[in-house]
Amino acid sequence: MEPQVLKGFRDYLPEEMLPRQRMIAAIEQVFQRFGFAPMQTPALEYSELLLGKYGAEGDKLLFRFHDNGERDVAMRYDLTVPLARMLGTHRDIIPPFKRYQIGPVWRAEKPARGRFREFVQCDIDTVGVKELAADGEIVSAGIAALLEVLRAHDAPQARATRGGTPAITLRLSNRKLLTGLCTWLGVAEGAPAITLFRTLDKLDKQGEGPVREALARDCGLDAKGVERVFQYLQCPATVSDFGPLRALFGANEAAELGMQELATVIQTVREHGYGEYLALDLSIARGLDYYTSARTHPQHELFRHARDMRHDQCSSSAEFDGEIAVRDGVERVVADIVEAQQRGHLQPVDREGGAGQGSRPKRQPVDPLAAVAQALAVAPEHFDVRQ
Repeated sequence: MEPQVLKGFRDYLPEEMLPRQRMIAAIEQVFQRFGFAPMQTPALEYSELLLGKYGAEGDKLLFRFHDNGERDVAMRYDLTVPLARMLGTHRDIIPPFKRYQIGPVWRAEKPARGRFREFVQCDIDTVGVKELAADGEIVSAGIAALLEVLRAHDAPQARATRGGTPAITLRLSNRKLLTGLCTWLGVAEGAPAITLFRTLDKLDKQGEGPVREALARDCGLDAKGVERVFQYLQCPATVSDFGPLRALFGANEAAELGMQELATVIQTVREHGYGEYLALDLSIARGLDYYTSARTHPQHELFRHARDMRHDQCSSSAEFDGEIAVRDGVERVVADIVEAQQRGHLQPVDREGGAGQGSRPKRQPVDPLAAVAQALAVAPEHFDVRQ
């Protein structure tokens, strides 16, 4: 048999491991600065624990088999369900529980660029806290971690703030705003609402025309209802001014609660010193059929895949009835960095002269992976989450 790697899996040579390890080390130090502790869970769990947690399609992606003891087991699909199982196993853990976990997960999905069947996922969670300030802390830690990676690059297309540090924009929304939209439209909770959310999630890829058609066809909205959806999506509200949204919805209890929750999260992020990176984006709909509160997406080509969300009743232990988390796939972020480097959109920061110095020598062609490895060699003194 000719030696070969299974489809969807890969080897990582030293020049590829360097950027991965350095990026992970940078992220870990930021998480620890925010008071999150590392933990790990096993690669294998009982299939019964994982089945039904990811929907019918997710169940099909489990690597599931019977071990030598005839136990029905599966390789972990993500790090969230094992966390919930761990909380149920270790009842002596006292909330609030702040943890991060960085480790491989396995999904039998179709491989694509930056998408593998085995990949490293990065999770940061606070469990057992209902106060929304915890959401703001999670968002702040996520921003700080992303900036720590981005800081190592000179990204000319990024908005420069904080003395030339390339910035990201974290787009923010709230599940209750969509609940308020459903109330305004007369769309029932449950399956009709989920259909509406999933239709809105197609806006970026399909555009306004096809989404308008789907709102009428799949969601049963009349012309007035479709127009109301786009009035909502195009509302000029901002993280500093919810007035236009209040004027649009009128007396709408769910939407008002969503705005109040967002205001709390935004204020906490500002207190951590990261308010300038926030933007309200009412088009965010992915995952809001099962997440219960805040939802964020970072807007920078390096970080298309990071997410922040809140779950309620995330574990079998009654006292742990809230989870706030940031999720990210390390392979995807590394793939984004390499792609941006290859396209000439990123270059390593000159740590002697600083980013954007006019005296910088002309950049010579470099190997993308070697450049990423060099750029992510961040010294400990750069880990100041408050700057």
